[in-house]
Amino acid sequence: MTTPLNQKLTKAVVEAAGLSFVGVESGASCLRALHSLSPDLILLDIMMPGMDGFETCRRIRAHFGGGGPRVVFLTARNLIEDLRRAIDLAGDDYLVKPVEADVLRTRMLHWIKQGPRKAAA
Repeated sequence: MTTPLNQKLTKAVVEAAGLSFVGVESGASCLRALHSLSPDLILLDIMMPGMDGFETCRRIRAHFGGGGPRVVFLTARNLIEDLRRAIDLAGDDYLVKPVEADVLRTRMLHWIKQGPRKAAA
């Protein structure tokens, strides 16, 4: 589950990579933030209060017509069913916590270099 400590640790890694970090507490907050922010990448936990990460990802993709920012699931859930579901929902990557800072930084920079997902035709 996303906790203040997890957000603090993630923020430190993101900012050490020279990137900006905006933390939110829920899937609903993430979707609201998309009205005023244009992120290159969203780090998304599966277990969040209210709307889970899967539904949040589905709504992000719907908001952008299938495209939009890269979505990297960063979760403690290590089940193949969750990985499959994340990929089926157009998640770009799936990292299991605890994740090493170098691995997270490398994956974030990789996806940002790829640019946003293209919207569905």
